[in-house]
Amino acid sequence: MQISWPFIHNMLIGAERYGLSAAQVYERAKLPLHLYEQQAPLDAEQHVRLMRAITLGLGDELFGLADRRQPIGTLAMICAYASHAANLQGALERTCEGFQLLDNSLNSALIETKDSFVIELKRIPNRTLVNELPIETILMVFHRFICWLGDIQVPILSISLDYIKPIQSPIYSDMFLHAPISYEKETNRLELPKPALAKQLVRSEEQAMTWARRTPEGIYLPLAKTRGLALDVCLEIEKLLTQQHLWPHMHQIAAQLDMPEYSLRRRLKQEGFDYIQLRNQVRQDLVIKLLTNTQLSLEDIAHQSGFSEASALVRAFKSWTGMPPNRYRQR
Repeated sequence: MQISWPFIHNMLIGAERYGLSAAQVYERAKLPLHLYEQQAPLDAEQHVRLMRAITLGLGDELFGLADRRQPIGTLAMICAYASHAANLQGALERTCEGFQLLDNSLNSALIETKDSFVIELKRIPNRTLVNELPIETILMVFHRFICWLGDIQVPILSISLDYIKPIQSPIYSDMFLHAPISYEKETNRLELPKPALAKQLVRSEEQAMTWARRTPEGIYLPLAKTRGLALDVCLEIEKLLTQQHLWPHMHQIAAQLDMPEYSLRRRLKQEGFDYIQLRNQVRQDLVIKLLTNTQLSLEDIAHQSGFSEASALVRAFKSWTGMPPNRYRQR
């Protein structure tokens, strides 16, 4: 999937609202600045890196585009709550409840019809919503999370949006699985078939929180890349880091998954992943989780996330977010 410039520009607007320039964002995402200067499209992996640079840089899971910042970890809490539902319908109801409690710029609801369930997002009057990106993102989060919870590709029956057809609309076909899309409607809606949502959940609370912490990978990469081997590898890496404080090599993960190391390397490559990049991303996610959800010292966090010492953690964290970890924690 190629992400077009207007879509990227919508996201950069939120960063600039809070003083984070496009040049800073591209640098933190380790993307060449000429891609910005040329207003070049990005592939899905590059776009994920750009989104993470903005969300971490702002401490906002809605990219600085809503009425208030949505703190890092909010989605993880909602996903953890949803993971205890009896089936996908219940999980979707809980996800809507979680977003509704945020009382930010959008109201969310799940509406039942004869043959479908409709996720509805309605703008709250007199609240800021800078552009359509939060609407697109939240609808995709709802859909991709449900697919992942049930390990099933739930088709989208239809999409309704409350804004005029934007110039980046050609990408919507891939984003919303080629569902029919209508514009300038009263509210924003995503319709799903009722029978698919009767499926039982196959993921645990721990796995759901891991999925959420790895967002936006889970929503902007193809569905096949949010399931299967790559996710299993990430879960095993995090398990060894958190439970045994090991910085695992590939052969250790291969052993956990009961397969030869060469098979693991080959299959990851076929899916478009690199083990070292996956491991580094898991560590980054773990560090941010421990910084925001615990009062552990930097020395303890370094130990639990596979760093030799706190100073190494500080250097790495600055390269991820552009700020030291203590400042990030205070924000």
